[in-house]
Amino acid sequence: MKLMTLSFVAASAFSLSFLGLDTDKDLKQSEVPSVVLNAVTTAHPGVANIEWEKTKDLYEAEFDKDTKEYTVQLNASGTIVQTKIDATEAELPATVKSAISSAYANQKIDDVDVVEKNGRTYYQVELDGKLKDTKLVFDETGKEASGVSYWD
Repeated sequence: MKLMTLSFVAASAFSLSFLGLDTDKDLKQSEVPSVVLNAVTTAHPGVANIEWEKTKDLYEAEFDKDTKEYTVQLNASGTIVQTKIDATEAELPATVKSAISSAYANQKIDDVDVVEKNGRTYYQVELDGKLKDTKLVFDETGKEASGVSYWD
């Protein structure tokens, strides 16, 4: 029975990747176009041990800098599309904390990221709920940014 279950799981995973639903691909640094690599090292000088991934048409660089985890998405031309920086609850602006405490008082903040996109700063927050987690994006004023999707 275990063998049948394992075979089914393996076949399902293969089918999903074959259908194009699993589009993340780990890359070696040598597989990253130089314009993309240069854009990251210019924006974040001195960073080493960059992990690369490609999702659809975007390159994603993940690295540590100043004790924080960064993720940068770039297009094939080397333009930074968005940057995500791991943050703490203490780093949330008071406006965002206030919005969470009034609208989601029964949920606890689990994860916080600062996202820079199109020249704006957003705060994405994952809240622990009793039945399921809630993922939200706020702008700097504490309003939920409905037009900006949560970046996992």
